[in-house]
Amino acid sequence: MNKNFTSLPPKGEIYFLSATVVRQIPVFNKDEYRQIIIDSLQFCQEKKGLNVHAWVIMPEEVSLIVSGHGDKPLGYVMRDFKSFTSKTVKELLYKNVDRTKADWLPFLLEREGKYNSRNNEFQLWRQDGSNPVLLNTDSLFERALTFLHLKPVVAGFVIQPEYWKWSSAADYLGDTGLLRNLILK
Repeated sequence: MNKNFTSLPPKGEIYFLSATVVRQIPVFNKDEYRQIIIDSLQFCQEKKGLNVHAWVIMPEEVSLIVSGHGDKPLGYVMRDFKSFTSKTVKELLYKNVDRTKADWLPFLLEREGKYNSRNNEFQLWRQDGSNPVLLNTDSLFERALTFLHLKPVVAGFVIQPEYWKWSSAADYLGDTGLLRNLILK
């Protein structure tokens, strides 16, 4: 693990990391919320120097295998990614709130935000970071890739990794997934 993830790692260093929703609340259980992640990753690829090698969106987390090619440290790119997705999810949650009944999801995320002195109003992502793990050998990369792609299978959502459209598993079998410009290894 890189102890100073906000400093610029050498070009080409590849990391496995996850962004987990506070209290593992299943925010990304609908396509419109998952699409926010796809759009934000695409933006980071095009504008922030993020190489995405593999990804999976689960209801309560996003796991990635990434590297950088830009002038911003990966830690800053991930901070921007989490900040943008948090704001966009919040907007969509409030737009979709059913005013005739209590909506538990915005309430829970607001409550979590009140416990965080840095934002005091709404919190989507856990504050303990992305827990980057340097994948500096082919063996580590392959293990992380398999772990990432098997998450939907282990969770019981699909019987084969490539059946989960919210991951890069199909890309690794030669199909085209939802996220463009993947750097397959």
